[in-house]
Amino acid sequence: RNGGFLLGESAASADVSSGLLQGVAAADLGCGFGYHTRLLAELSCEAVGLDLSHAAIRGAQRRTRDWIDQGDARSSPPQFLQADLLDSSAVQAVLGARTFDLLLDASTFHCFNDEERESYLNT
Repeated sequence: RNGGFLLGESAASADVSSGLLQGVAAADLGCGFGYHTRLLAELSCEAVGLDLSHAAIRGAQRRTRDWIDQGDARSSPPQFLQADLLDSSAVQAVLGARTFDLLLDASTFHCFNDEERESYLNT
């Protein structure tokens, strides 16, 4: 469980076997150390994790290198980028014209106050 969502292995296996998510461009908003971003990559998504924290991004990159080195990666590794999700120009600066088919927010939205939520949704 993370932020009220339960990501089950059986659902992930069904999606992988059906190829439903293969090649889907997915962004994990507020990715932290990248657990859900790596899960999206395992589901054959082109996964990108975004977080405000430089330390979280470095941790996600380190954990992803460990994941690859241990032979646990069965897909293309995700990319991790630092960005303030409340600042649309900052997000655009790191993403450019890139677009996404799927946005995952497993633990970010609830951290914002009402004004920040409005900014976040407009980003």
